[in-house]
Amino acid sequence: MTRKRPIDPAQASQTPASVWPLIGRCLGDEPAGAFREVARSGLWEYVAAEACDAGVGAFLYAAAQRHGIDLPVSASRQMRAYREHVAAANSYQLESVRKALARLQIAKVPFLLLKGAALNAVLYEPGLRPMTDIDVLIRAEDVSTAEKVLRNAGCRPGADLLREDFYPKYYCEREYFTGTYPPVKIDLHCRPFHVLRYARTMPEGALWSGTMEAGCAGLTVRVPGPHSMLIHLCVHAACHGGTQLRWLYDIKCWLDRFGGSIDLDRLAAQCRRWRIALPVHRALTATLEAFGGNDLLRAAVEATDGFAGPLDRLAVAAAPLAGRAPVLHTVCTALTTPGLRFRLGYLAAVLLPGTGHLAQIYPHRHAGWQLAAHGTRVASILRRTLRPSEPCA
Repeated sequence: MTRKRPIDPAQASQTPASVWPLIGRCLGDEPAGAFREVARSGLWEYVAAEACDAGVGAFLYAAAQRHGIDLPVSASRQMRAYREHVAAANSYQLESVRKALARLQIAKVPFLLLKGAALNAVLYEPGLRPMTDIDVLIRAEDVSTAEKVLRNAGCRPGADLLREDFYPKYYCEREYFTGTYPPVKIDLHCRPFHVLRYARTMPEGALWSGTMEAGCAGLTVRVPGPHSMLIHLCVHAACHGGTQLRWLYDIKCWLDRFGGSIDLDRLAAQCRRWRIALPVHRALTATLEAFGGNDLLRAAVEATDGFAGPLDRLAVAAAPLAGRAPVLHTVCTALTTPGLRFRLGYLAAVLLPGTGHLAQIYPHRHAGWQLAAHGTRVASILRRTLRPSEPCA
């Protein structure tokens, strides 16, 4: 874990809120002024620690080397150690999931790698981009087969979801953990996004058109193509608040690398059809604000603007609320998801979870334990809903 250098009172204005834009400018296309500002303020150690916490420490170190920046020894060591840690952690994670991915291929279960694993396979050098898990997208009709394959490969499932049919019908992913120690989490996606509205507005085969081959852990795998990956990165970032530097930098780097293969008219038309123009536009806008941008990024922002209705806006606003405001998130999900019968089925699953989920909430067994479990669950939801927001650090 990186330790942050205490901030000198004379530099008190350089809080994380102002340091993050500074890091973004250092990672942008014209970083010279930002690097001079960091050096002039004497904040290199603090900026390095914040960059590592944001998941872009290795990128900042690479950018400083690329532009010939004379780093203080402490900041250089900190970011170099972070890059070495990321490289070792990524290598371990990919080697740990190799058996599971190979078994899926043997069983002829098509899958795509998403997010960090896909980006590390086709875009980044080892050690630049950290991963917290391995995201694997399969087709909804292959869920049962894929789960059997993973179990046979020594993976164990995570906690039970609300009901047995909650995944894949109402929820997009299921957790699995490799048999290695420490275990590595595999997020088995049957749809690309958590927002239930998009399960109804996007086609079943979304992201599967025009895929690309890549090498990963000694295997040849597939990842989404240039258009689909850009859409996925943007919607994922926007639906988590659009503030994570690492995810926004992924968008910038993807456009820098594959922008020449992206038709903006096709991108905009696809976003309109799938009703995802708003999150794509917001993520592109946030990327432009964080790092600056070239003509392509500015054109992409303009091309995806102006195609959002009130339900689109509500769905994006509610997306980050699942963990901290579950009641509000559930209500917004029900309001924004098309299909009356589908919405009623979702609400029934949320209000009346299965015994497996209740057993995790309430471990005791006695007459009426399920009623007690329901009470415990409601009390937990109310506590989370009514808990005052923590002040920003």
